[in-house]
Amino acid sequence: MKEDWVIEMKNKLIHLKNSNVLLVDWSDGADWSLNLNLGYVNAVSRLKSTAYEVYLIINKLIENKYLKIELIKQLNSETRAINDIHCIGHSLGAHVCGFIGKMLINSKDADVSAIIGRISGLDPAGPCLENMDKTRRLSISDALYVDVIHTSSNFGLQMPLGHSDYYPNGGLKQDDCADSIEISLPIMWCDSRFASKNSTTTMREAKSLMCSHGIAHTYFTDSIVETRSDTCDFMAYKCNTFSNFQKGICRSCKVNYMGFHSAAESDIMLTSYYLYSKINHYCRQVVWSQQYQRI
Repeated sequence: MKEDWVIEMKNKLIHLKNSNVLLVDWSDGADWSLNLNLGYVNAVSRLKSTAYEVYLIINKLIENKYLKIELIKQLNSETRAINDIHCIGHSLGAHVCGFIGKMLINSKDADVSAIIGRISGLDPAGPCLENMDKTRRLSISDALYVDVIHTSSNFGLQMPLGHSDYYPNGGLKQDDCADSIEISLPIMWCDSRFASKNSTTTMREAKSLMCSHGIAHTYFTDSIVETRSDTCDFMAYKCNTFSNFQKGICRSCKVNYMGFHSAAESDIMLTSYYLYSKINHYCRQVVWSQQYQRI
């Protein structure tokens, strides 16, 4: 596993809940190092095949009775669910989680077919996926509970995707990235046969340009604490727009917590929540100005 944040998140999850954590390293299939444009398009084309490998592992765990499928009541119907699966994915990984959920729901194996408990999408990737229907990206129907953190307007999808969608700083550029130069991916065609091969931007160069996109997984890792009261300033307010939130219109609205302790308000509605962020990722010695004081 090449990414340090993945190991850090895994360690916090195991420490907190004594969980079994499966890490999926598909870095070879999602390699952008030679050509950002072509590499990204190829990675998008591998979302489903990557999800299928994880789906097979889950099948085996169910077969060996390491995972239990439960019958739960949902509204006026009954649903077969695997409550103890929580898939957490960043960027394209969020959509991989979505495909895993779809494959389990649509499985032809009657012993396996079920909806997973939760998916947390951390700034789900946007380029090539903005106009896709829900069968080809993460969607609210892929798990019993889908929560999403939106942190960038260039690499991430801005549209609501789950039961709870969180928009720190409006889901746009994050304050911790004020000095970074952020770009949009130069994707002209979202088909590897036609993707431009003239892009000279490599993944190594692009990493410094994707600050806001990468902060999503830091926020989630920081939120993995014992109780909601320990989540520093991840408190978010239900609001219809960031503009109204900035005006203070939503100060008396329903509160939820971004990250690990997010909880469903409704199993059928999409709910958007807004909050401010400031330097050092909330829990890392948060510095507040008057403007950003907790409401």
